[in-house]
Amino acid sequence: LDGFRYVEVNAAFEDLTGYGSESVIGRSAPDLKLWTDPAARTAFEAAMTDVGSVRSFALELRRADGSQADCLLSAERIEIDDVPCILSVISDVTDLKRTEVELVDAIDAVMTDATWFSRKIVERLAVARHGSKGPEAGADLDGLSGREREVLELICEGMTDAEISSTLNLSKHTVRNHLGSLYRKIHVARRSSAVVWARERGLTGRNGSKHGNKGHK
Repeated sequence: LDGFRYVEVNAAFEDLTGYGSESVIGRSAPDLKLWTDPAARTAFEAAMTDVGSVRSFALELRRADGSQADCLLSAERIEIDDVPCILSVISDVTDLKRTEVELVDAIDAVMTDATWFSRKIVERLAVARHGSKGPEAGADLDGLSGREREVLELICEGMTDAEISSTLNLSKHTVRNHLGSLYRKIHVARRSSAVVWARERGLTGRNGSKHGNKGHK
């Protein structure tokens, strides 16, 4: 624990980081700049000092060649010859995380044009996208203004900004303002995510509105 310096590493660590044991022993993670986020490293060190163990601690590791790897770190405080030490295991989950991101993007793309899907299929896709925790937090449909809801309904139908502008007799600038306000309320950053958010709440377009049309606010 003294300075969180490495006293021994195995071949798996060398393969993951690109550092040989001769470059690591006696040095600390800050010396090697292994952690891309110093705040995360500080949190890990505090947990080991105060609690004595961590499980599946997420970190981004910087390899010797400058590339980065998404990892999960589990560690336990132990004693070797009466000297407090840390036994740690690092798992590289870069490929798994990339696969999860690709899956979410694929589901987003499918659900953007999913007006022909049944409600049950939409719900299953939403679960696959978010896991068992359900829809993302944010405003409910009732928290949207009438215009924001109309814009969201038209997005769900696959309309572009220009088509929404023509349908609602609004300028493109006004449509973009409504989109910006809508995104902020439901905590998304792109069109496909807004469609997913709406479908998770039963909104698929003007004819698929969950509560019917509301007056403008």
